[in-house]
Order: sequence, then C-alpha cells, then structure tokens
Amino acid sequence: MELPIELETLKNDLIWAKYDFNQYKRLFVGGDKRGELLVKVAGNFFDRLNRFYWDRFALSISKLTDPENQGLNRNLTVHSLERFFHLLPSDAVRMVEKIISELSDKVAKFRNYRSKQVAHRDLQQAITKGFTFDVLHISEVEEILEDIGKCLNVFVLALQNSTWSWDMVGVGGVEELLYFMKEGLAYTELKKQRKDFNQDMIEEQYNLYRDA
Repeated sequence: MELPIELETLKNDLIWAKYDFNQYKRLFVGGDKRGELLVKVAGNFFDRLNRFYWDRFALSISKLTDPENQGLNRNLTVHSLERFFHLLPSDAVRMVEKIISELSDKVAKFRNYRSKQVAHRDLQQAITKGFTFDVLHISEVEEILEDIGKCLNVFVLALQNSTWSWDMVGVGGVEELLYFMKEGLAYTELKKQRKDFNQDMIEEQYNLYRDA
C-alpha cells in the first residue's frame, strides 16, 4: 500500500534532522584531542558552528513536534499521524499514542529554547543578567529523533511490511573535512619548522592528529 504523502514528507524531514545530528557528533563529540584540533584550526569559527548546530536541533525538533493546528495555520508534524490511525491495528495505535504522549515532556525545553532564543528575542532572556535555559543534552536529541522514527516506522511496518532507516549515506561531509584539516595542519606546522620536508615527515606529523 502506498504511504500517504504526509508520511513521506515527515520521513525526509527526519532524515535531514538525523543527518545534521550525525555530522555534529562526528565533528564535536571526539574527546580532548578533537577539541584541540578544532581550536588549532579555527577555534572561534567552530565555537560559533557548535552554537548554530544547537539552534538547528531546537528548530528541527520543534518543527517535527509542533501542534498540528496553530491559529489559522496547519503544520505537518508528528501529531499529523493521528489522522491516519484508521490505517493501523489498535495495538499499533496505542503504541504511537504512547510515544507521542511521552514526547511532549521530552521536547518541552527544546521548544522553549526555539521560541525564546532562535525564533524570537525574548525580552526577559535578553535583559536579565545570568539568565539561563535548561541544559540541552546530545543524548536527548538522539532519543527524540529515535522516538519520532519509531512512530513513522509503525505505519511503514503496518502498511508495507518493512521499516525505514534514518541514516543518510553520502560524501562531502565531516569525514572529508577532518581529513583535510589534519593534513593542512601537518603541512603548516612542518613549514614553520623547516622548508625541506618529505612525504614521510608529513605522514609522521599527520599521525599526531590521526586519532583526533
């Protein structure tokens, strides 16, 4: 049975959200050596990029979990799945309802951050000294995206007897960036030391950052 276009569209939104999440983890979740590498190459840039990623996570999670109806607007969100419950057996409906219900608490602080920091400039936050938001954790992002994927896969399993994977495979991402950062840093540091260096020396210098 062909899936409703709403499910296909939510699938694509989730795939891109998961792609951003995986790229972030590969770039920033790498221990002390990774942190040292990023600081040496362009510390201020990567600090800002880190912040931009968190804005993106809050925005993606909020869009995926917004109410379906907001004023005169209708949104495509995980709550839109309720309109297709008639396609599922009753036990599958209960499973999706449970996941969506539990998501409300999990996403609350992400939605608050989106509203007060990303989408708008909240006055209290802007002028109150020492104002802080609830801490957002990388494990929470992963859990929320997995829960949304579980909801979608309940429909896919019921209607097509299969499941979707949410991990996009592609080139030109963080892996390539890390390689050229390490290679470039090796060249740069050797040039500072001496002018006549060979490939073996480059490889030796590169090995200092291989595990970063």
